[in-house]
Order: sequence, then structure tokens, then C-alpha cells
Amino acid sequence: MKILVAMSGGVDSSVAAFLLKQQGHDITGCTLLLANEGAEGADEICACLGIEHVILDCREAFRRQVVDYFLSEYENGRTPNPCVVCNEKLKFGYLLDYAKAHGFDRLATGHYASIKEYDGKLYLATTDAGKKDQSYFVHRLSKDQLSGIVFPLAPYTKDEIRKIAIENQLPSASKSDSQDVCFISGDYRDFLHEHNVFGSPGDIIYDNKVIASHIGLPNYTIGQRKIGVAWEHPLYVKKIDAKNNTLIVSNNEALFSLECMLSDVCLTYDASAEFSCYIKPRSVAKAEKGKVWIMENRRARVVFDTPMRALTPGQAAVFYTEDGRILGGGIICDE
Repeated sequence: MKILVAMSGGVDSSVAAFLLKQQGHDITGCTLLLANEGAEGADEICACLGIEHVILDCREAFRRQVVDYFLSEYENGRTPNPCVVCNEKLKFGYLLDYAKAHGFDRLATGHYASIKEYDGKLYLATTDAGKKDQSYFVHRLSKDQLSGIVFPLAPYTKDEIRKIAIENQLPSASKSDSQDVCFISGDYRDFLHEHNVFGSPGDIIYDNKVIASHIGLPNYTIGQRKIGVAWEHPLYVKKIDAKNNTLIVSNNEALFSLECMLSDVCLTYDASAEFSCYIKPRSVAKAEKGKVWIMENRRARVVFDTPMRALTPGQAAVFYTEDGRILGGGIICDE
């Protein structure tokens, strides 16, 4: 099989390429230039494996579709998840189209995710990689895309992948794991400020009373404790009101809620108007039982069985079956 392998130069994509070559596939490495980094690490891996290496310059599309989105979301009082957008638009959108246009049978990546068949249909699904599982970040893959994708790392844990890299002396074996947001090193607020996203001072409101001033809404996220206000008990960000430039704060108990609304909902397959499932409201959260009501204009209402803390506009909420298949997801939004 002729397979295009997305290569970052890190240990995961390196081992993905190694495993596929070991299985006898005809593979080509492909690196997307996204920011200002080079492709030296991926070059080295491809040379080590003796495979062709293609470099695609996507820096302008990445800036427009991912970085600008990231900045805009913070300007509008939301907390974005740029990895979800990047995977949808570039790492699987653009790259899968490229693979098909150039005669490849499949696109492979080093994500810890799997594809499972159920009742004759393909579903994106979780793996046994624990906290390293990345199915949440790639949940927007469509049923048509799944047939053209391979996840070679699906059967492995991160420790097992690292061991394979070391045993086979891959140049990336000692590389540390990539950070959460690839285009930011350090505090995200510094990145916002470098791009002139500061916000303007406004009121901090507790119990319907103005108690202090905030330094600009992009500096805060839902559930944040450090807000620069001394109070008789801890205060947390409960709501970011961009329209009125105010920060609503509360005690910790008030951060818990049973429901939220979603926009930009995508479903792997057509679903009934309402269904029960497990819902993961952020990448580091545990999927919890709840019910989803599909509405018009790609919106949905989600109600959890138990109260959830700090449901955050801008973050993805992903729908899972009990056995780990992904049914779809959407973006948490204000009411």
C-alpha cells in the first residue's frame, strides 16, 4: 500500500513511519511547515529510514486558519482549542486532499487514536494510551475521511513507542514530547500580547456588585482562580462577558453546572434528535454520562448526569459511546 506519513520529526510520527515501512508499505514522509520552524528533524528521520521526504509550506494557511482564530477567540472572551482546528483544517483536511491528489492510498499520522468498525461502519475511537490518547483532538474527522486514514500507533502506549524508537536507534528517540500548543512557547498571554491582544480594563463583578477591575478579558479563562483580588474566600472566574467587558466571579461551588449549549456540531453519522452518550467537555477531562439534543443550525444542548465544573466556551465537547467510539462533537458556546 502507498502511504503518505505526516512527519513532524518527533518520536511519534517517526515510529509511525518506521512501523509502516516494517510492514512492507511504500511510504513517503511529508512535513507541513506551519510556523517558523524548519523540517530538519523530519529530514533526518526520513534519511534514516531511507524514504522520500516532501515538504509543504502551509504557513500562510496556518496563520489564517489557526493563529488568527486563536487570537480572535481570546479577543471575544472564549478559550479556544487550536489543535482541534489545526487537525480538521490542515493535518487531515489539506494533507488528506494532497495524499489523494498524488496517488496515495492512505494518510498516516502519529496520533494516539484508532479506527474501529461497528455494524459495517467506521468510527474514530479511543486507544489504551491513557492520558496520551488523542481521539478528542481529531474528533471532527468525517466518515468519508476515516476510510483514507491509518493510525499506526493505535495498539501502543507512549512508553512502548519510546522503547521502539530507542531499540531501533531512531534519531528522535530522545526527543521530548511536544507542547500543547505548538506555536506557543511559554505563557499564552505573552503570545497574545506579542500580537496586540490585550483587551481593556473593566469591572470584576461578584454577587452583582463591582468589587475590582480586571486587566483585560483575554488574560482570563473560566475556572481561573488567580484574578488579582484579595477576598475573604477564594474567587474564580465564572463568566467572561465580552459584550460588556466584565468578568463575573464566584465561589467554587457556583462553577458547577449540569448543561451547556454547543455550536458547530459535527456528527460522524446521522443521529436521532436525542441520544445518551459519554461527553468529554475538555481534553483533560473525563468523559461523563449525559444526553445530547440535536437542534437546528448545527447546535445542540447537552445535559450531564452529574454537575460539571467550569464548562468553558470555545472548548470542544466530544461525544463517546461506552466502548470508546466517537459519535461527534461541538464547540461549547454561551447560551
